[in-house]
This record gives sequence, C-alpha cells and structure tokens, in this order.
Amino acid sequence: RNFVIVLDTKKELKWPGFVVTSSVDRAFVIENHKAHTILRPNSAYDLERVFSRVYREAGWDVCVDEVYMIGTGSIKSFPPSYIRCLTAGRSRSVTVWTLTQRPKYLPLFAMTESKHVFVFELGFEDDRKYLLKNVGVDGLEEQVKGHEFLYYSRPQSRLYKTRLKLS
Repeated sequence: RNFVIVLDTKKELKWPGFVVTSSVDRAFVIENHKAHTILRPNSAYDLERVFSRVYREAGWDVCVDEVYMIGTGSIKSFPPSYIRCLTAGRSRSVTVWTLTQRPKYLPLFAMTESKHVFVFELGFEDDRKYLLKNVGVDGLEEQVKGHEFLYYSRPQSRLYKTRLKLS
C-alpha cells in the first residue's frame, strides 16, 4: 500500500517507516511515491478533513484505530465523510480499515457492506453474538485465543480460522 493514513486517536502508535504527525496537511505529504502516516487528530474537524480529502483525492487507505473514538453506533455520530468513504469509497479506490475491540460501536452498514472481516479474541460473549447477528456468517461467534483469528471473505463466502505466525 503506497498511500496510507492511520488515525491514532489514542495517540500511542509508532510503526517503522510511518511519520507521526498531528497535522492533516502533513499526513498527505507524498515522498518517493509513498505516504505512510500516523495521524493523531486534534479534533472532529480534523477527522472530517481527512476523510473528505481521502475521498476527493482517491487511492488512499485509511486505518481507524478504535472506531469508538470517532463515533458510537449511530450513523449520525460519525464524521459524514467517513460514512461516504465506507459507502462509496470503492469507486474511488479508497479502502477503510475500521478496528475496534467492541463491535457494537461499529455502524451496522460497516459490517453488512464490508468485503473482509477479521475477528481476533473478543472477551465479551455479547460482542461475538453481535457479530454473528450483524455480519450474518455462522462461525463468527467462535471464541479464538491468543494469536488465532477468524477471517471471513464475503467475495468468496468463506470463513477461515487461522493463526498469526510471529517470529
């Protein structure tokens, strides 16, 4: 992925090769045909600016670390351009990775429209049941531990259970 912005609302991430900034303009600086940025937004206005620009420019990947920091369940609580990227971004080659430890905070359409679902360990049984109900795939409620995870591919209609191989 050449054009990646990770929204770090918890202000904790540090990844090799990624520039850390709180400036929206700096997050979009392309050097050597790449932009790998961890953005620590200062406001909801910054979030709206990011998603609006991502959609307008096309070809960006955005990773939202902890979606409940930008909205909670109700579609009206999320930045409008985030909603636009999720619902119309494919036509603009925009990919949005939405991460959370509490699936109930995800907007429903984020689950029903997603092409790929990754489920790592969820300690709360209701979260597993919520995924099963709203993604609609038998097996997503299965408990996984440690480095195990479930991967559902909507294009293939296949559910896989696998394990991260960390060295």
